[in-house]
Amino acid sequence: MNLKTMNDLKFAVEFAHDENLLSQENVSHLSEFLALLTLKTAEEQTDEDFHILHEKLMRLKLESHQLDANFHSPNYYAQKEELIFKVVCEIKGIDHDKWLRDEQGFGEPTASLGDYLQDEFVCDYDDDA
Repeated sequence: MNLKTMNDLKFAVEFAHDENLLSQENVSHLSEFLALLTLKTAEEQTDEDFHILHEKLMRLKLESHQLDANFHSPNYYAQKEELIFKVVCEIKGIDHDKWLRDEQGFGEPTASLGDYLQDEFVCDYDDDA
């Protein structure tokens, strides 16, 4: 990757990707995170909801491993960000498939993905406070 400025980066995951490649770990940060979540939900399985969440996390973990095995793919970063968003949706209790249908105009109108991410993950500090 030949970058002249930070503005040449197109995907947020590119920042952590290089760090991941340079580290001694042989698993991506996303795969490791999903493994920890999967283990945590396995310990807490007391009802059907935890069982369903555990199964979904196992599928996402498999998807992460498959994606990491193909990191030379031309759309790797786009797929990685989509997978990260799926994980966030799962943790937040958002139906990812319904979200996509709504975004594509097949459901009720909702806030855009950009607005949602801005509201959920960006802290706006008031400088006058």
